Amino acid sequence: MTKGLKVGASVLAFCLCLPAIAAAQVGVKGGIVFSDIVGGDNNDSRWMTGWSAGGFGSARIASGFYFQPEVLYTRKGAKAAPILGGSDLKAQLDYVEVPLLFRLSPSAGPVGLDILGGVAPAFKVRARLVNDAGDEEDISDEIKSVDAGVVAGLGFHVGGFFVEGRWTEGLVKLLDVEGATSRNRVISVLAAIGF
Repeated sequence: MTKGLKVGASVLAFCLCLPAIAAAQVGVKGGIVFSDIVGGDNNDSRWMTGWSAGGFGSARIASGFYFQPEVLYTRKGAKAAPILGGSDLKAQLDYVEVPLLFRLSPSAGPVGLDILGGVAPAFKVRARLVNDAGDEEDISDEIKSVDAGVVAGLGFHVGGFFVEGRWTEGLVKLLDVEGATSRNRVISVLAAIGF
């Protein structure tokens, strides 16, 4: 990731979080992600377990309706099928992700269901292939610097404690190679505490 993209991602995240910081609730969030790389040119990958952690803000737009920007460090990727009994090979793709979500909470009380939707631009931090022995190869030059996906999810909250599951479907071609169509696909299970 170039210095310009790092600065751009930081400024974007800070600016988008300002309304939430000023208006309502902020908090921390983290959990596990299950990711795969899908597309016509990628048929042999398998789901990989990663993680996500960061912070969020929540600004009320109307009764039960909120704008919820987040800044998350997320590990995506996939496992490659072993060849001739060899070890698993993982493509580990680390991003600073900036989900821009809208949250609908139909219940007026402190306990209720949440419906989430929005987009999630992401900025590559590093990309590598790792085998079971811990050997790794840098593949940053082959992976695009910016990713983006559409997000849909359901959650449940009790006061300032949130649990949610979300699906992120990649919209951007992952590989910086002509003719490639691979994209990220992620299922996240996250918990959050708001202050």
